[in-house]
Amino acid sequence: MVTSTGSVTMSPDHPAVRHPPSTMPILHYATTNSGKVHALQHAFAATSVEIVQTPLEIAEIRADDVQEIACAKARSAFAKLGRPVVVMDAGFFIPSLNGFP
Repeated sequence: MVTSTGSVTMSPDHPAVRHPPSTMPILHYATTNSGKVHALQHAFAATSVEIVQTPLEIAEIRADDVQEIACAKARSAFAKLGRPVVVMDAGFFIPSLNGFP
């Protein structure tokens, strides 16, 4: 709101007041799992890095190497977002199923 003196005031409900722009570096975490986000936020709590949940549709390759899968996910997420991004992958491999779940 602009007052008669020309000063600008914002309602406490205005998005810029509720969530002022961050001056912290932002690292996007490409996941729909809020529990994973909270864990990473906790790990970065003593740093100046802000962890932001960024749900993205990322195709997952089928491979028997977790590092290969995670790298492919990271490349795909970065291509979609165009900024630093974190992804996570874990594997559970069963030999009698040719290494796949």
